[in-house]
Amino acid sequence: MTLFADEDGKAYLITASEENQTMHVHLLSPDYLTTSGKWERIFVHRCSAAADFIWGPWKELGNPAQGADADTTYGSQTAYVLPVEGKPGAFVGMGDRWRPENLVDSRYVWLPVQFTGERLLFRG
Repeated sequence: MTLFADEDGKAYLITASEENQTMHVHLLSPDYLTTSGKWERIFVHRCSAAADFIWGPWKELGNPAQGADADTTYGSQTAYVLPVEGKPGAFVGMGDRWRPENLVDSRYVWLPVQFTGERLLFRG
């Protein structure tokens, strides 16, 4: 789940369902405190996509993770992409490696991020 505020001042709540394979986009009310009732199920049973507009059309880009263990994002789930202060164009992909059987051993995975064209790539 995340929030997105567009340049026009409208804001959206974005959620995932169906084992994180479907996105739902909900337009928020003008005060951002509730949903407006307008929503769409927009990226059904697919993953990793980009669009110029929040309602689409969406273009699938494939798995952003590359290398060994890419199919599980290196044993983690992506949480955030952090801009590196003082280094324009440099980013770190942050993921959490949650271990429900031993929460004390849950850790974070930080990976360099590259942008190639319209694709974002994590290198593990």
